[in-house]
Amino acid sequence: MHVRGFMTRAEDVTTCEGKDPIEKVLDLLLDKKISAVVVLKGDKAVGIVTKTDITMGFKLQLALDSPVENIMATSIVTVKSSAPRDEAAAIIEKNKIHHLIVVGLMGEFVGLVSSWDITKECVRDGQAWPWNRQEGSSWTWHGKVLQVSTPGA
Repeated sequence: MHVRGFMTRAEDVTTCEGKDPIEKVLDLLLDKKISAVVVLKGDKAVGIVTKTDITMGFKLQLALDSPVENIMATSIVTVKSSAPRDEAAAIIEKNKIHHLIVVGLMGEFVGLVSSWDITKECVRDGQAWPWNRQEGSSWTWHGKVLQVSTPGA
């Protein structure tokens, strides 16, 4: 499955602007029970604010009326909407993050995907991420090589 098949589409992603107060983003996170808000400038994603960023703002004792651009992550990590699910998972793992901005062919913001979205997609596939349980595949577990075989074979 490609990312575009299970991402949250841009029109459904909760967004804000960099000048918006931290309190507004905090309210969005709590009211919508979400863990990230994408920061837009026009229709371009320029940052992301997560629960961790809000916590850092609290630790730094920033006023709630401070602009969210003071705490947002600006080095956003992206994935193409045409990328396979496992590529998105590898990017998340490599960068030790939980959200990827999804971009289209021209680099435009088209959605958001989280580690939770990837996990749900794996469950739908009947796979135990990060292992691919296709016929003939194998993996090592506690020093033993395990092989997936066809049931009844």
